[in-house]
Amino acid sequence: MPLETVNYISDFNPLWPLGSDPKSNGDNHLQIIKFGTKNTFPNITGQVTPTHVEINYLSGVTSNVQVQLGNKANTASPTFTGTVVLPSTTSIGTVTDAEISRLSGVSSAIQTQLDGKGAITGQTWSGAHDFTAGSVNVPTAMAGDASTKAASTAFVAGVAFSSALPGISGNPFKFTANDGSVASWRYPFLFSESVTGTSVTAVAGKRYRLQNAAATTVTLPASPSDGDVVGIASLNRRKDNVVARNGQNICGLAENMTIGNPYFPLVLEFRTGYGWELVA
Repeated sequence: MPLETVNYISDFNPLWPLGSDPKSNGDNHLQIIKFGTKNTFPNITGQVTPTHVEINYLSGVTSNVQVQLGNKANTASPTFTGTVVLPSTTSIGTVTDAEISRLSGVSSAIQTQLDGKGAITGQTWSGAHDFTAGSVNVPTAMAGDASTKAASTAFVAGVAFSSALPGISGNPFKFTANDGSVASWRYPFLFSESVTGTSVTAVAGKRYRLQNAAATTVTLPASPSDGDVVGIASLNRRKDNVVARNGQNICGLAENMTIGNPYFPLVLEFRTGYGWELVA
């Protein structure tokens, strides 16, 4: 029988040699075996330690294993490039997939957008804000509150006929009035007060009825405001009752005034830059 023609292990015929072959061909068969084995494994120059199980892991590999491994990311601290698509169930640490999905639709940096929003509490707003399309609810302030808080309709309704109107403090005996453009507190009439002693310090908004038989001195307010009014009636019919100017001019003069005619009540009004002037 002729000898086998072998280049690789796969070329071996497991049934050869036959028992009838000449024994002189034994060395030829050994040479064929060595040739086919070395030709099949030309780069094996040392001991091969993988088991048959480990070698079988190569089953199905379609290209260079190292090249494929080199294209894979490390499990620790990998750096990705390009577009990375993750499953919808992906979570990162304590951040759930549901929380991550809430980022859908975000069009710019979240922190930048948050920094441009106002806080729910303690925020100072500036610029113009249009609330015409909505309803703004504000706390209802206490009656008499004259601060810069927003006034609710309940507050306005509550103070419309309240005994404690805003701004009432410091404006005794006055009513609200306006000149067609500016509202202010004014004296529509004077509240009478009887004076039985020989001196009295006047308060704006009052008319002092002098009843003491002796001469009486009426001292005008020390720090009058523009529009303050003081009235004096000399019911004691004396011609030497005195109006003390208390640092302000009276009728343009830096001197006290003696009421020489007790039969006509006086009304003095303070005008800033001039002083007290007779208005009645």
